Amino acid sequence: MIRPFGARPLKRVIQQEVLNKLSREILAGKVNDGDRITLDYFEETGLVFRPTDL
Repeated sequence: MIRPFGARPLKRVIQQEVLNKLSREILAGKVNDGDRITLDYFEETGLVFRPTDL
């Protein structure tokens, strides 16, 4: 949950929620070096990384 307390708490939330999940995706081989991804959030599933076509 993001609370409006400033940049440092926001940074911690991003680290905890986004970077940790992305790290697990990389370790699982779902995201590779050089991949472009889009991050989505759905109430049912939470954060979802998916390939981006550019």
